[in-house]
Amino acid sequence: MTDHELLLAISGIMDKKLIPIENRLDAMQDEIHIMQGEIRNMQGEIRDMQGEIRNMQGEIRDMQGKIYSIQGEIRDIQGEIHNIRLFQENVILPRLNTIESCYMDTYERYKSYADKIESVFADTELLKKVVSEHSEKLQKIS
Repeated sequence: MTDHELLLAISGIMDKKLIPIENRLDAMQDEIHIMQGEIRNMQGEIRDMQGEIRNMQGEIRDMQGKIYSIQGEIRDIQGEIHNIRLFQENVILPRLNTIESCYMDTYERYKSYADKIESVFADTELLKKVVSEHSEKLQKIS
């Protein structure tokens, strides 16, 4: 065989051997194109997620502002509750104790006379009868 024939034979063998490699490379390029499309989709999704994250961060900041406001209101309410408790302790409770003391003193006084009141009513009824009888007798005499 001549050199030229040898080169043609080698070229044919190489072509046969390279065809499967070319096919694999073509398949790999197709897969790479698919993967690039998927990567672009993922990048779009990532951008969307980043936008959503920014929105959430804004909402979180708003919530934190509201929480700080509520905490301030709670502190104000706690101060008012403290003042109410002091007012109850220093003003209302002493007055209630005074009212209770007066009521109890009055109750004790009336309680000791409760038995006597029944006899006073009985005596009054008796006096009414006697006065009535005497009035009748006086009218008959006159």
